[in-house]
Amino acid sequence: PFACLSLGHIANLSKALSLLCEDKDFRSMIMIRTDNTLENMEIQDLQWCEKTLIKLKVKMKGELMYPPGRLFFMKRSLEGSVVSIREVHRSKFSELKLHPRMLDVSRHVPSLYESLLQEMCGLDI
Repeated sequence: PFACLSLGHIANLSKALSLLCEDKDFRSMIMIRTDNTLENMEIQDLQWCEKTLIKLKVKMKGELMYPPGRLFFMKRSLEGSVVSIREVHRSKFSELKLHPRMLDVSRHVPSLYESLLQEMCGLDI
């Protein structure tokens, strides 16, 4: 997730939060329309969310910056026995996606990536 965090993302997030702070009706509508799991949401609520997101994106003009070079996504299987790696295009990181584990720094330290790569190569260093 940190590959996509730039000042442009922060500026855009700030604009969205500002709108939420200023517009009580907008906040209430979001709570009403999203008060269910994604699978159980009504189609009109999903469409409203999509239209609202498009309108918000128009207001978000922050310049997005990306790390130089190639980007790779590493993932360990749920069982923990298989590590996969794949190259991804930077467009995958065009939006800041929030996740509860996003700010768990222990999941994003360089030594973790190194050990996963060694594991993939079967190295015991």
